[in-house]
Amino acid sequence: MDIIAPLVNLAIFVILFVVVYAMREWEALERERRLPEQTVSDSEVPALAYETLADICRSSSHSNGFVSMGRYFKEREWNERDKRVIMQDLLSAKLIEQHTMFSNWLKPTDRGLLIHGERFMANPSGGVNISADGGSFVGGVFVNSTGSSAQFGEGNQAEIRAQYYRELADSLRADAASADELEATFACDCADELNEAVSRGDASRIEKAMERIVMLLRQARSAFSITRNLLD
Repeated sequence: MDIIAPLVNLAIFVILFVVVYAMREWEALERERRLPEQTVSDSEVPALAYETLADICRSSSHSNGFVSMGRYFKEREWNERDKRVIMQDLLSAKLIEQHTMFSNWLKPTDRGLLIHGERFMANPSGGVNISADGGSFVGGVFVNSTGSSAQFGEGNQAEIRAQYYRELADSLRADAASADELEATFACDCADELNEAVSRGDASRIEKAMERIVMLLRQARSAFSITRNLLD
């Protein structure tokens, strides 16, 4: 008798658990069934998902956390099913994190920030082309428009390039004085990194520093007019 009572209680608990779980699953299926028809094609989803990720990354760089994407979704006239399909593409790849209470509040994961940065730097239409060849840095940097560029040649112009990089680092520090705190800190870090890479003659580190500077200028809310003029 002493053994039967606990077994009965356990059986009741298991049955209740299964019933509650089944009801929740049924409710989720019902909500899914009542959603409007998807208006975006499956072939569009990856591109739309990346555009959304890019906007989340840009917005989160200013808020340092979750950002509300409600207005973004509304402007694109996506219905609830469209939004779920696109967000699931990002969530399943662990590129974004969704707030536990507010479904429209999202933030990028470290992986999402990395993927966004890599795709931004690799996208030719974004106007960025930076490369190192044979131990000497050779690159073209295009910021904001196809008409804005800084290009560096090969040969025995190492000192000219080094002087250019030092001027670029100085311009970042000057612009940082009027930038908001986060962007100013990032700009100074970029300047320090660029100067150290130049002093060591490390082409790979110079390339990475230039990538960070380009990304800063593309996403910055502050003017950074001195640096932009130097890159024109």
